Amino acid sequence: MIELGYIILWLERGLLFMVIALLIYFLRNPEKAQKWASLVYRLTAWTSHRIERKSVASDIEGRIKSFSKRINSSAKVVAIPHEPKIEWVEETSRDAFLSGNEIIVKMDYHKNQDKNFVNAAIAYTPKALIPFSRPYVDKKIVKSIDLTVIRKLIVEEKSSAMDYFLSEILIPEVEKEPELETCYSIMQAIDGNGLFDTVLLHEFSELGRKMNLGPTNQKVIKESKAFVELLNGIATKEPGKDVNLELEGDTIRNSFVLIGRPEKVGVLGSGPYVGHVVMRCLPRHIHTVYILGTGFRNIKVGRDVVKFLKMAKKVERLTEFIRRLPFYKGRRVESICFRIELK
Repeated sequence: MIELGYIILWLERGLLFMVIALLIYFLRNPEKAQKWASLVYRLTAWTSHRIERKSVASDIEGRIKSFSKRINSSAKVVAIPHEPKIEWVEETSRDAFLSGNEIIVKMDYHKNQDKNFVNAAIAYTPKALIPFSRPYVDKKIVKSIDLTVIRKLIVEEKSSAMDYFLSEILIPEVEKEPELETCYSIMQAIDGNGLFDTVLLHEFSELGRKMNLGPTNQKVIKESKAFVELLNGIATKEPGKDVNLELEGDTIRNSFVLIGRPEKVGVLGSGPYVGHVVMRCLPRHIHTVYILGTGFRNIKVGRDVVKFLKMAKKVERLTEFIRRLPFYKGRRVESICFRIELK
């Protein structure tokens, strides 16, 4: 009996510990709790249409919140500041608007859950993504960014909806707008090179702050377009080929340092790269320097450049990103990006 009492006590304590652990986990990750709530709703959905719709709405909201959290973490900035709230309405086109800290998405309910998910993503994304910077970015570029984020959302959270998205949304959109097709292709190249979340979304998220949320103008819109062209040049750069690495606009003033040429790294180390920042970027009042390095040796050189600039008190703010690159020769290549705001 004593042994049985110990077992019961151990089980009770273990259950309490598990409940507390789950509560802490769900408090830190509310989107996970919402996904579990969706599962509960789904198990009882057969009892009424209202519960069925509540289940679908909760599932969509949870998936979008999980994705938004990952994007913000990857970009090291709040690129998506508002959460979704799905509301079902009869016989209406998609509509979305900001209410408090939520984007209210009103749309018709469909039995096709892939269609529901895509429709919600299409309504939500243009209202939620980089909302304070959109007026300062070229419209075709903004739309291609939206489509890229929606595609990433579907790939990561509901891959079964990809066929519907491609056939009903993406392909028709780019076919009727050749310029949009070009912009979207550029975004795919930038994303494939690990520069979409880490550089483009971060930079454009900060653009609203730089403009103090003031009136837009054609100059900054042209600079946003030039910045995308610069990133595309880096993303599609062939080994040994020189490309433009600087943008000296009124608002966007950036320089990229690519660490990689063996004749520099192997013989001179961090010297030439430090010299570039000190002798070229600082005198020209470049706001931000991006240092990109792939592989152990190049990453070490990049860290040495950062260390020197910090010791010289030239760094206003430093952000370090992990770049997600495609597999190379069957293995994941380690790559890093340092974003340095200069004093």
